[in-house]
Amino acid sequence: MSRFRRGFAVVLLPLLFSAACGGGNEPAASGPASSPQTAQSAAPGLPTIVSSGFGQQDEYAWITAVVKNDKGAEGHFVTVQFNIFDKAGALIASESQTESFNRPGETLAIGTQVTIDGGAKVGKVEPTVVIGSTTDAKPFPEVKATAYKIGTQEYAKDRYTVTFTVTNPTAEPLKDIRVGVACFDSGGKVIGGSSEYPDVVPANGPAVVKSDVIVSGKPAKCTAYVGAPV
Repeated sequence: MSRFRRGFAVVLLPLLFSAACGGGNEPAASGPASSPQTAQSAAPGLPTIVSSGFGQQDEYAWITAVVKNDKGAEGHFVTVQFNIFDKAGALIASESQTESFNRPGETLAIGTQVTIDGGAKVGKVEPTVVIGSTTDAKPFPEVKATAYKIGTQEYAKDRYTVTFTVTNPTAEPLKDIRVGVACFDSGGKVIGGSSEYPDVVPANGPAVVKSDVIVSGKPAKCTAYVGAPV
């Protein structure tokens, strides 16, 4: 069963930068779902929003951003804030999700589930990423997630379950890791996702992770990004 956290707001139009409070007077960066930020436009120290998007099924939506630590943010909390708009362009909800970076070059799918009231249909999401305070977590290894499989759910043929194998490279069991899932259509657009928190991944061994994703249509592929517990 997916777990998620709630929060506040932000942006998915062309890249804009503004001051935001994270753990001090840190800058914020926003980026579009369709194109990555460039080195010239990214503020120093801020991660890159590689892609973002949403999936919706009935009143539930999954909003997510794929974010890369390419500016030395390891050892810090990272929050993505989302503004959610309907198809007419009206702002209908705002949410946020916080995770943490633990190594250089790490990429995470940072997302959360949202209840959309009144039968509204999501038209777009606009994400903004901010860096928070430092964490007291131990360094977290790179955990590979491979061999994904997309299958239909038994009692809902338009709903999908994604299965991954995650492998622990360390000599100690890993507990409560976060597996963020981003799903894409055939054109590479983010169309939803999910997150899972397996209780244990055995030392030097694999574990199977299954996740019921919230998506708009059948995914062409889904990618799992494994991060440390927060």
